[in-house]
Amino acid sequence: MPERINGGQALVVIGAIALIVSLFLHWYEPNRSAWTVFEVWDVVLAGIGVATILSVIPVRRSDVRGEHLVPERWQPFLAGAALVIVVVALVNQPPAARDAGLQFGAWLAFAAAVVLTAGAVLGRTRISLVITRKPNEGPGRSTRAPEPEPEPPPAPSAPDGDFETETATQPLPRGSSS
Repeated sequence: MPERINGGQALVVIGAIALIVSLFLHWYEPNRSAWTVFEVWDVVLAGIGVATILSVIPVRRSDVRGEHLVPERWQPFLAGAALVIVVVALVNQPPAARDAGLQFGAWLAFAAAVVLTAGAVLGRTRISLVITRKPNEGPGRSTRAPEPEPEPPPAPSAPDGDFETETATQPLPRGSSS
């Protein structure tokens, strides 16, 4: 049976991982990362990334079904907070990076926050985005196109001779009880 992947949750995880990775990249010139420029927002963004990943991981308890380590309903709020923090950091640079140009890490953080927000919105609305994967081919199976089916046998021809007399119904002999 093909596996089904929830697209909204996949976007949340991809966005959260990209947000965490962006904190280690250069945000401002000359080669300043978020860890060296921000005072506390870097820790907040890292916490948002970790919390959104934990909101996708289910709790494995027999008495509770559908519970996550961090409530799933928090995803839109976490994503919105990440988007606001990143946009403010792009528009109003922190004092340690005043008048410095933006670099790749800042733009990756912006893209990650947008993807994170899109995934959270998809997860909270009734919009369904499900990705279906085909199962992996096992060893020894070929990935060639399947061979065509054989042609069906020809239709039977009309019977020869007196077909009706050969297949006519005969009365049962007397004395049989069926």
